[in-house]
Amino acid sequence: MAQAKFYFWCDLETTGLDQVHDPIIEIGVVVTEIAPPCVELASYTANILPSHDDAWKLRMDDHVLEMHTINGLLTDIDSDSRGLREAEIEIINLLSTFGRPHNFMLAGSGVSHFDRRFIASQMTGLDKWLQYPSLDVGTVRRGFTFCGRKDLTSFGETFKGGDKPHRALADIRDHLNEWRNYASIIESIERTQDDDQ
Repeated sequence: MAQAKFYFWCDLETTGLDQVHDPIIEIGVVVTEIAPPCVELASYTANILPSHDDAWKLRMDDHVLEMHTINGLLTDIDSDSRGLREAEIEIINLLSTFGRPHNFMLAGSGVSHFDRRFIASQMTGLDKWLQYPSLDVGTVRRGFTFCGRKDLTSFGETFKGGDKPHRALADIRDHLNEWRNYASIIESIERTQDDDQ
């Protein structure tokens, strides 16, 4: 497999955890360079209206309904939204200005087990643009924690109190910031090893 040329930072907000039955209601994307500091090249965000009736709202559990009411997403969907297919085409058009299918590695927190499932199920055209491996900052965070580095777990908390707003673009930039911090630690370790040799 060819080496990825760009990170495709992505965060999805959905009505639940089931990629088949729970629709995507917000998507945020940031395209960056691969090499640290992962310079941002482009961004995209859209509120997604799953259907013109409110059945999708009625299927949300109380926790998700409360979260997306408090963060304003449900109000934003009512006032400014587009269909999922329209958003998918716009994202693919954005990616095509930088490269071709498989030039992009999915990146973010939880993307390996959550976002990728929803993309594969609900945005099959976009899925073809992404390489199979992904950069999951959440997994890196847990790895540092398991090694006893709990002092590093707050690296992505760019919000007061560490509470993410659960809005796609803001959450992406939090994950990107976290990765930049981890990458700088890894680079400093490599420099130290080079100096010791």
